Amino acid sequence: MELSTTLLAWGTATLLTIAVVIFKRASVAKALRLTAESKRRQFKRQYHDKRAREALNLRREELKLSEELEQQELVLADKEEALELYRAEQTAKERQHEIEIQAINQELDELEENVSDLGNTLIKTQGRAADLQSNHAHQLETIALTNAEAVTQELISSSKGNYLSRLEQRKAQDKEDNERKGPLAARRILGLTLNRYDGIGHLERVTNQFEMPQKAFEVLRDSSTAMAQQLSEELDVELWDRGNNIIGIRGENPLGREAARRVLTRLSQNWTTDSARVERLCHRVSRQLNNEVFQAGNQAIRSLEMENVHPDIVSLVGRLKFRLSYSQNQLLHAVEVARLSGLLAKEMGLNVKDAMRGGLLHDIGKAMTHDHEGSHAVLGAEVARRCGEAEIIANAIGSHHNDEPMNSPIAYIVTAADALSGARPGARRETASLYLARMQQLSDIAHGSSKGLERVDIMHAGREIRLAVPGSERMVGEKSKESHYDDTSMIELAEDVARTIEEEVVYPGQIRVTVIRESRASAVAR
Repeated sequence: MELSTTLLAWGTATLLTIAVVIFKRASVAKALRLTAESKRRQFKRQYHDKRAREALNLRREELKLSEELEQQELVLADKEEALELYRAEQTAKERQHEIEIQAINQELDELEENVSDLGNTLIKTQGRAADLQSNHAHQLETIALTNAEAVTQELISSSKGNYLSRLEQRKAQDKEDNERKGPLAARRILGLTLNRYDGIGHLERVTNQFEMPQKAFEVLRDSSTAMAQQLSEELDVELWDRGNNIIGIRGENPLGREAARRVLTRLSQNWTTDSARVERLCHRVSRQLNNEVFQAGNQAIRSLEMENVHPDIVSLVGRLKFRLSYSQNQLLHAVEVARLSGLLAKEMGLNVKDAMRGGLLHDIGKAMTHDHEGSHAVLGAEVARRCGEAEIIANAIGSHHNDEPMNSPIAYIVTAADALSGARPGARRETASLYLARMQQLSDIAHGSSKGLERVDIMHAGREIRLAVPGSERMVGEKSKESHYDDTSMIELAEDVARTIEEEVVYPGQIRVTVIRESRASAVAR
């Protein structure tokens, strides 16, 4: 009984549970159907709204396009109307142009007719002029009793005389202007050049005396010994006894003197009497010097950016390295002259390369004076012409000491640069004996130039000579004492002394000669 009740209760609970589950599922299904139906109606409504909006937008666009089309049709109509007006205006202008062209053609036809008439008239006039000229010439010949050729020559001579006279006046005026303005311009250019140049002095002092070991001194002091003769022949120098174991070197060949210095330096450190060994030493030193010469020449030429230089000229430039003039190294002097010449040429607007080339080569003749006769300027010019240098360069070399005329401004520039390099303070140095000898020579020339000189003053280390000549003197109440020197004779005296110095004295730079005359007038107050 209890079991049946229990089973009945369990079955009832189970049925109720199943019924509840079925009811819940039915409720969920109904809710889902209602939701789906709601979404379907909502989607359908949205779809119809979208179709309505699209139709409305499409209608709006159609209206807008129709409005734009109407506006474009109006604009096109306006443009067509403007085009018709433009065509009408162009047609009117073309008609006007055709009328103007017809008028111009008529005027041209009239002008051609007038020109033709004028040409005929001109021909007739020329014919009458020729007849008149012929008659005039005939009448002139008749009047002058001569022919037309003689009259023509006379007119030409007269015109030529007038032209030459005006030309001489123009030359004199130009010369006067140059003399007045030239010194100021020259000082300005030289001042600018010296301010721009930054070179330094290049004085050198080399020794020509060597202290030798006693054995070497005994052998070399006698020039008749085989060793002394061998060194003299190999090195082209002369060895002489200076006393106290000192051997001196003399010779005109600067390269030989340098070779002798090097050979004697080595022999003083390691003396030998082996003639073969000495000969090998001399040959080795000579080869070294030749290599140094060529390298020095090439280096100088490259430093100035010169091109197409003959090997012989390169060698001569390099040999200047071992040549001194008043203790001034001539290779460095040549490079300095080249740079100064370039600066001067640039200031004057001339060819800088030609000026620098002439400046570097101006003293190459000094490398030849030991074995060639003649001035170093002439020798250098001959070598330059033989080696294919331009005539303007050769003339600058040959004329820098006035051995030949200066034919170009480059020659004057090189001469000025050479004077600047050699004459500036500290550029050169000379021995006391040479200085005193030159001062004595200048004094002798000045005293021998004229009789009756009152005083001769040599000033500025020989750069200026002042000659005092007697002047006029007058004492009140006494007879006046007149001077024998007038202005002309003073000028002639100064020129004569300067010319004699140029011919007889060797000097660097220039020497000014000044003649002074003093006139006195005296009175005594009592």
